[in-house]
Amino acid sequence: MPRTLIPNAVDFDLFYAPSCGKQPNPTIGFNYRLLKSRRTDITSKAIKLSRQSVPNLRVIGFGSEQPSQHLFLKTIVVS
Repeated sequence: MPRTLIPNAVDFDLFYAPSCGKQPNPTIGFNYRLLKSRRTDITSKAIKLSRQSVPNLRVIGFGSEQPSQHLFLKTIVVS
């Protein structure tokens, strides 16, 4: 069976952003919704585990509800 290589559809001359380097505090973001199906418990465990090796981890939760502070042990940014 013949194979066809499909080139990347993104024009890198048009869509280019220079590297901006690392942030002083590593940051992760997540969509927060307090529904069992959204598995916020897994997110909370992942954040707690990540903070063991990255204590200055910044967490941004965004969504239609205010995240519970106790889930994440430290202050989070809510957008």
